[in-house]
Amino acid sequence: MPEMIDTHVHVYPDLEALVAPPVVAALPGGVGRLLDGPLTAALATARAAAGMVPSPEWLSVRRMAALERRMPAAVWERIEQATGVLNLLTVLPRAGTGGLLRSMDRAGVVTSVVIGSFELAPNEWLLAESARSRGRLVPVVCAPRLPADATFDDWVDAFTGLAASGAAGFKIHPKIEGIDADHPSVRARFDVAAEHGLFVILHTGCFHVPIYKTPGPVDLASFVPLLRDHPTVNTCLAHMIRGGPEHAWAVMKDHDQVDRGTSWTRTDVLHRAVETVGPDRIMLGSDWPLLHSGLQADVVAIARQALSDEQFDVVTVEAPARFLGRGARA
Repeated sequence: MPEMIDTHVHVYPDLEALVAPPVVAALPGGVGRLLDGPLTAALATARAAAGMVPSPEWLSVRRMAALERRMPAAVWERIEQATGVLNLLTVLPRAGTGGLLRSMDRAGVVTSVVIGSFELAPNEWLLAESARSRGRLVPVVCAPRLPADATFDDWVDAFTGLAASGAAGFKIHPKIEGIDADHPSVRARFDVAAEHGLFVILHTGCFHVPIYKTPGPVDLASFVPLLRDHPTVNTCLAHMIRGGPEHAWAVMKDHDQVDRGTSWTRTDVLHRAVETVGPDRIMLGSDWPLLHSGLQADVVAIARQALSDEQFDVVTVEAPARFLGRGARA
């Protein structure tokens, strides 16, 4: 069996570990010590109760894509927002490192690229979890929270420190961060990645999520100068501009270092992508667990259906390995 690599997953701390310490630390000393035990127990109970809610396996990529095509845009936007809330209740409680490793084993995935989620999955925690995984988890960090007036040099120092701490790559999420391509942190990520041999994952999906600071699709054209200036930095266009993949393919044809992941991609779009840019530029990506806990197996099945056996091995093994620097780029 090929050693498949999933280039886009997330993982989250237990709710108790994520919430209890900050809450207790914010309380006066005596009150904090008094509530520490009961608060932790209450959070553990809440996590267990949420975990008893069945994972919504019916939220497959295929079903969501079919639903999106049938719905008016305004209705679909509300559905996506509701799905995000449903994920918080049913998926995140079972989306810890152990849950991810079990998902990987079920889907036949040997290595997963895990991406930080700001306060929900802090960079420091993610780096520590990845270090304990014996190579199965490859950490990609997101932008740290620096002051609004942070300079370009401040950002370079911050990302250099994360590289020294074990980051394999940097995520750019313009929608959550509320930034454009000209933000100093963006060029800092590319510059530090070039200097340290790291890669970049650029969010390009068009989703309707309450936590996004800016709506609509990512302006991929505005990132082209950065791609042109950094030809040695392997860059993945996550979600392949969901809703407009042709724009991603056009950029890929002009920049050999740019690949794209399969997350949230329908069978027909994946087939077209391989026909347009070749299987060696496409990489397996699931965005686990952000639909349901079986999402990795779901996207592997989509790849099986869309691709020939030879193409499947390239997309799930060879192309991701080259992207991670584990093989020579053709």
